[in-house]
Amino acid sequence: MTAVSGHSSGGADLFEIAAASTPAASDAIGVRNFQARTDTLRQSEAAYDPWGGAAELWTGYLLPRLSRVLPAEHVLEIGVGAGLLASCVRPFALRYTGVDICERSLRRARERLGPGVRLILNDGRSLAEIPDGSVNVCLSWEALVFVDRDTVRAYLAQLARKLAPEGVALLHHSNLAQHVEQLKARSPTGMIDPQSPIVAGRHPSMSAEMLRLDAPGLGLRVAAQELFGVTDHGLLTDACSFLVANAGGAAIAPSVVSRHDWALMQREARRVATVYRGVPPVL
Repeated sequence: MTAVSGHSSGGADLFEIAAASTPAASDAIGVRNFQARTDTLRQSEAAYDPWGGAAELWTGYLLPRLSRVLPAEHVLEIGVGAGLLASCVRPFALRYTGVDICERSLRRARERLGPGVRLILNDGRSLAEIPDGSVNVCLSWEALVFVDRDTVRAYLAQLARKLAPEGVALLHHSNLAQHVEQLKARSPTGMIDPQSPIVAGRHPSMSAEMLRLDAPGLGLRVAAQELFGVTDHGLLTDACSFLVANAGGAAIAPSVVSRHDWALMQREARRVATVYRGVPPVL
């Protein structure tokens, strides 16, 4: 592990490059293109444009789902990017750790977040640098949608160890596998174009159902899921899964909701952002 910059009063590295045990996950669609881009901040901002910004996504969607477990002692974010969402999460965390596969993005996050956070360059699969049992809340948004089922499984297995006994995880991931056959039937070539507006880079090997099947054997339990689509084509291409530690008790069926009002939620968030953006913050 190579320390790059930043130290706490106790001398602990706050921005570090973890020695990757494997190369960055090649199955993450667009990973290499993203890493080669110099406009990583704009790329990160684009993910929040439908909401009017990262703050609107946080207050309008994510915070209501995490309000029962925040503030928390230690929050981990998988796919921190340029730190836009992290700047919203950080006030709710005594300690914040972010991991990402793109060093350029992490340097952007360092500029935005300043000292007092821990940022780690990982290989797109590993949480080896996170102490076991230390994470109270894990959050991932607009990162795991691009990776395959094996990569999601790798993260689940590690989260089962990294989460504290009462820890939770809210993961945004692909649900495209639910629609693979439907998309192939629609396609003139019988194949799926991963970069088409309908697919939007979502990985075709992953679904919400697969996560429900995989989680118990890896030490986690899915408590709730929301399925939704990020385009106007009516497909539920995405899922947001809320996971808790699996204590080995009786199986409890998760609450699964298909959200067809996703575009409406985003429009309302943008409207609120537009109306109230000029209101000065309370000091």
